[in-house]
Amino acid sequence: MIKFLISILLLTFLSSFCYCQPTYTLEALSFEKFTNIEGYVNGYQDTRRKCLAVNAGRVAYRDKYAAAQTTFKGKSGKYKLSLTTLLEDDGESTYKIKVNNKYIGEVIKNEVSEKNYKEQINPLPNKVRIKNGDTIMIEFMAVTNGKIPEGNGTAYARGRWRRLELTK
Repeated sequence: MIKFLISILLLTFLSSFCYCQPTYTLEALSFEKFTNIEGYVNGYQDTRRKCLAVNAGRVAYRDKYAAAQTTFKGKSGKYKLSLTTLLEDDGESTYKIKVNNKYIGEVIKNEVSEKNYKEQINPLPNKVRIKNGDTIMIEFMAVTNGKIPEGNGTAYARGRWRRLELTK
């Protein structure tokens, strides 16, 4: 009986150190604003792939950033950020993250991929202080790697991204 009680106490003690801190998952499709943001081309919802993207079919949108904004509704604190992007075989997109218009970090190009739409999780190296009510912005760009012929040029990746995770 004593061994059992000691085991319970030990498990309770150890589990207090393994407590998972709150994680907030901000799905791209839940961002309130992704069009008509001054200084950016419009993004669009790719509901089939559950992500936001840039319409690279519009020549004027190529090699320019689109942006999406949301208001953080979680608990204020310092968070580790991870952006989940989708790999595309026709380009390696770049993404930037801002909080209240302050540059926080970027994902410098997705990996080269032969398989389209595979998720790539991109953690930023440092924790960031984010308060309830702060504006979070993700910038994303349609780019080409010149490898996939299309019409008179080459196909463009659409800068697709699926979610931003915040972990204490």
